Amino acid sequence: MEAIHCLGGAGTFSHQAALAYAPDRMPVFSPNLEEVIKSVRRSGAFGIVPLENSTTGLIRPVIDSLLLGDCQIVGDYKLQIDHMLVSLNCMSVEDIEMVYVQREAHDQCKSFLARMKVPVILTDSTALALKSLSDNPVLCAAITTEHCYRGGSYRLLEKNIQNYQVNQTRFVTIARGRAVELTHGVCMLTFELNHTVGALSNLLAPLALLNVNILAIHSRPHPYKLGEYRFYIELDIPNGSDVQEVVGVFEENCVDTKILGCLKK
Repeated sequence: MEAIHCLGGAGTFSHQAALAYAPDRMPVFSPNLEEVIKSVRRSGAFGIVPLENSTTGLIRPVIDSLLLGDCQIVGDYKLQIDHMLVSLNCMSVEDIEMVYVQREAHDQCKSFLARMKVPVILTDSTALALKSLSDNPVLCAAITTEHCYRGGSYRLLEKNIQNYQVNQTRFVTIARGRAVELTHGVCMLTFELNHTVGALSNLLAPLALLNVNILAIHSRPHPYKLGEYRFYIELDIPNGSDVQEVVGVFEENCVDTKILGCLKK
């Protein structure tokens, strides 16, 4: 059975997305998101990582790794994210003295955590947050997934504690060394620009003439060049538009352009 790398261990949202998107592949767990992407580069196997959340936006470690790496996006999958508060020793929320929570989950549950007014320890995954309860005898709780805590001796204290009940994450499937097929649909690119007046405007203006809709655009600091940035952009390229001409706009106006992937709708 071929592998698909994801953030682990068992029961994390990444694990659930991997099982739903690629049920015929064996999930291989990594301790953090950066390691998932490194494993894909080393092995050549597929991986699945969260790209953006409806509450908190882009997942920064993922987008930063994709901007400078050699992986391509070959698919995507949306998953509803419901966070649960569980404990081994606490009988109620009022008993809790400390909470373990994954970094992105922290931001998605910020309102609930603010009301608790207890120290928070950040972890790399929801599975690790849950495991931390066994390692610490203090009256602690963890924010985790239903799939993680089911079957254990954990007590569910609160469910669906995210800021917004409609809380979705878009996962992307990534691979290394795959040729990107230019196709109509959602096209994801990264690019760099010269520091000149109107550079970004000159790049984006022709897209409207080509009937291309900009779905998202973000800038991220360049890790090797202080004061310089790389951009990530998602384009909706409809049937009837020339995909190669759209890509040509970027190649003509940018210092560097990389096509991360094109996904049919």
